[in-house]
This record gives sequence, C-alpha cells and structure tokens, in this order.
Amino acid sequence: MIIEYIENGDVAIYNGYRFRRDKKTGYYLSSRQIGRKRKRLHVYVWENERGEIPAGYHVHHKDEDKGNNDISNFVLLPGGKHAGL
Repeated sequence: MIIEYIENGDVAIYNGYRFRRDKKTGYYLSSRQIGRKRKRLHVYVWENERGEIPAGYHVHHKDEDKGNNDISNFVLLPGGKHAGL
C-alpha cells in the first residue's frame, strides 16, 4: 500500500487512516483509534504489511528518518538495542 502525504507532509494517509506528524517527536500518530488505541504510522505499516510485532521488539527506521515510512525502511530490533541507537 502507498502512503499519501498531504498538508506539506504534516499528514499521512495510509489504508484509510489519517496520521498527523507530531512536531516534537517527528513520528506520525493516528488521528483516531485503530482497534483499541491510537498508533504510530510506522508501527501500523509494519503490522499491516508483516504482521504482529513480537513482544520486546521495536520497529526501527533504518535511515533514521521518521518521515520515511516505507516498509523497506524498517527493521525489527530488540527494545534494548533500539534504545541504544
């Protein structure tokens, strides 16, 4: 699926959901709940394309650009290793 960016990149649309970029963190957060909670775009893309994220793992942007939410830019890392980057 393709991510559409609008409003100068401040809003992303993916799979019918809107995600707004948080100016403080740089992450995109869903405007409404997906399932039972609001989700970050990179997490939702991973779950939609690859399935559930194992407990203790985080989705990492390989190029460290939080605006690049293409599935090819993601890798799963153990939480401790991800925090150290």
